[in-house]
This record gives sequence, structure tokens and C-alpha cells, in this order.
Amino acid sequence: MFDRCIFEKGGSGEWLIDANYKTGARKVVTIFLGFLVAVAVIAAPAGSKASFQAGKSPNFSAAGQAESYLLSVDYNKDNYTVQGITLIKAQAPDQNSQVEKGFRCEIVSVNDEILYSLNFGAPNIQCSDTFGKEASGGCTAKESGEFSLQLPYFKTAKLISIYDQNDKMVLAADVSSFAQLCGDNICQENENALTCPQDCKSGIKDGICDRQIDGVCDPDCAKGADPDCAATANYYYYVAAIAVLILLAGLAGYLIWRKNNKNGERAEGDDEEQN
Repeated sequence: MFDRCIFEKGGSGEWLIDANYKTGARKVVTIFLGFLVAVAVIAAPAGSKASFQAGKSPNFSAAGQAESYLLSVDYNKDNYTVQGITLIKAQAPDQNSQVEKGFRCEIVSVNDEILYSLNFGAPNIQCSDTFGKEASGGCTAKESGEFSLQLPYFKTAKLISIYDQNDKMVLAADVSSFAQLCGDNICQENENALTCPQDCKSGIKDGICDRQIDGVCDPDCAKGADPDCAATANYYYYVAAIAVLILLAGLAGYLIWRKNNKNGERAEGDDEEQN
């Protein structure tokens, strides 16, 4: 093939490539391209199938410090229930392109503000496509099944709501247990004197017996666990005893006054009779 792989100088002064060399180079390039095509055909399985659920985001997440909710929902016709909800260490997928009509998901804050909104296709519509020698597939409606949503995490969120295509709320998932509201001067349900002492002061009912000696009886402590409770009880005993003493003293004074008043009336009556 390359028996005369030499360069010759033509009459115009340019260097010319030998014709045999050109032919051999073309054959090498042709063989190499054919090899690449063969590898691609072998690597691609025949009849490869790609399936997706209408309105469902791809199952991927960008690992990092960001957190997101993973909400799993079961549905049976028009009934939707929460199968589970967890907080995962992953960034929620970007939702740059959304359907115009369909279901809607909203994340609501503790102040009833909408923090996030997402439109997605009806979850009961299952679509699949098969690519191979013959293309096939289509969409069908399912009466029951499940679907998942990966949504961005918000520290002030309390609720994830899902609305159907008729704008009717079909699901409300409570996520207040994942909220981080420490510092708002309100002792939330998921806070206590240990996790957020600035909001949950000692002595309030927060499910934690802190046993601090601060003059306030903690209602979460068992009998005898908080010394302040005994002191408070003694204080009430003292107050009750003093109140009883004051009441008895007042009653005794009234009886004495009444007795003296009657004696005075009798003395006046005797004096009038003598006159």
C-alpha cells in the first residue's frame, strides 16, 4: 500500500504527495470510521427502553451541603396520602421548565407565605417509549400508584400542599418538625429548653424537665424532680395559712365588735328605763 510513500516536487515548485500514499490514507481513515460505528452499535442494546412518568422530575440530585425534602405519596383514584417524608443531604433538581396546566405543589411557611411553587403533570399518567427496530409506547392513566417529589428545603416551612388540575387541595404534608425557628421568641412544637433555650424558657411546658433551680416549677417534671416545685408548694401553703389566719382574725374581730355593740345597746336600754 505504501510502497512509494515519498514526496515529490512538481513543476510549479510545490511538494506533491505520491498517489499511492493518498489512496492508502483514505483506506485507513475509512477502516477507522467503520470501527467506531461498529463499537457504537455493539454498545447500544437493541430495543433499549426509556420510560418516564409524566410531570416527574429525573431521579437525580446534586450532592452538597444543601438539603431537600423527599416526599413520597400514594394515590388511589382521587385519594392521596403521605407515604413518607424525609430530609436528605442533597440539592433539589432545578425546575426551570414546568407544565402550564396540571398539578401544583406549594411550600408554605409558618407565617402562611408561599415559599416555593412547582407545576407538574398528573402523577397518575404513566408514559413509556421504546426505541429499537420499531418505535412503540404511549401514555395510560393508572387508578393507583405512588410518586415522589424532591423539593428544596426551607427552614421556616410548615406545610407542603398539593393541588390537582382543578385547583383542589388533595394533600397537605406537615413539615414543621423539620423547621428551624429558634430565635423567633416562640417556643415551637419541635423546640424545648435544651434545643432552643432562648425561645423555651425554663418552667414552661415543653416536654423537658430541666431541673433548674430558678424559682419556677417546671410542669414537665415528676413529683420531687424539680426543687422549685417543692418551694412553690411551700409558698402556696404559707399563703394559704396566712389567708386563713387573716380570715379568722377578721371573724373574731367581727364577733367581738358585734358583742360589744349588743352590750352597748342593752346599757342604753337600761338607762332609758331608769329615767
